[in-house]
Amino acid sequence: MAKALDEIAEIAEIMENPENVNSSEASAMDTKVGAAVTILVRSLHPRLTRQIGIGSAHNGTVHAAEPTAIDCTVEAIQEEATDQTLEETELEKRHSPSSVTAN
Repeated sequence: MAKALDEIAEIAEIMENPENVNSSEASAMDTKVGAAVTILVRSLHPRLTRQIGIGSAHNGTVHAAEPTAIDCTVEAIQEEATDQTLEETELEKRHSPSSVTAN
């Protein structure tokens, strides 16, 4: 339970960042059902997009595909946070003063 609350808090913190717009969608076209995730940066250029094929409209519905779209959005947000943390760590390493040892 504590891990889930930590993840929710982390996602809430990420969502407060106005740098990204996160979107999920489920839809049906012709005879196929799918889901999509998009993360846009402030300039509205896609930073990440995913399309997930769910299957035929005969076996699934748009309503059933919505949880998949939401789940994939949460995963994408978490991946973005991990990537951002790695980038920040790398920048900190590059800009931190080198430690010098005296002999």
